[in-house]
Amino acid sequence: MGHLTAGPFYHSIGKIGNTVGRKVKGKNTLSMIPHENHLPASEATKAVRSRMKLISSWLGHASEAIKIGFRGHGPRQSAMSTAVSVNISRALTGTYPELSIDYARIALSSGALSVASNARMEISGTEEIKIQWSPVLENMVGSLKDVAVVLLYGEGDYNKYKVLLNFASREMGQGLVRTSPKWSGCTVHGYLFFAAPQGKLVSDTVYLGRLVLPESTA
Repeated sequence: MGHLTAGPFYHSIGKIGNTVGRKVKGKNTLSMIPHENHLPASEATKAVRSRMKLISSWLGHASEAIKIGFRGHGPRQSAMSTAVSVNISRALTGTYPELSIDYARIALSSGALSVASNARMEISGTEEIKIQWSPVLENMVGSLKDVAVVLLYGEGDYNKYKVLLNFASREMGQGLVRTSPKWSGCTVHGYLFFAAPQGKLVSDTVYLGRLVLPESTA
């Protein structure tokens, strides 16, 4: 049972009828008690939920990169919420229930920093992927000390993700990623963006392309 802490218009604490009173950051707050909806979801609602679930599940594995890539995009929305909204619009294809992700259009970041110019990846020996880019500032925003953030995604029955938050500086122009035998035969998609070493500036995401790792002979 709820109670009033003073007069009829003062703070109410606890359940009163179909409302619950509580103090949030020193302010009196009343909220309605939610009721279960037993009506079946409409097709439109199912489509929205399916789109949200598909993209949220994929992006959830890249959460550490997204915290950097979409930081500072407004105080009322988290970095992950922003990323989900952006990628639902740009990276989902098909119509419900036949939905899929266009991996080449995934965005892990959004910002004004110079993007990675001429970025690409290639197989470089056993269980190694070489990532390269031109160490230039295309729009003159940023510095050669900007840090590359890399994500590798191994498509398949057991999805694999490898996130490197401090891969290399822009001026280095390249770096190597070690995988593992578990990645044998995987189709790999790569992503890269730059983050300023100080402050919140980041670049847009560059898709590094796709490659198929050789089957392990072990």
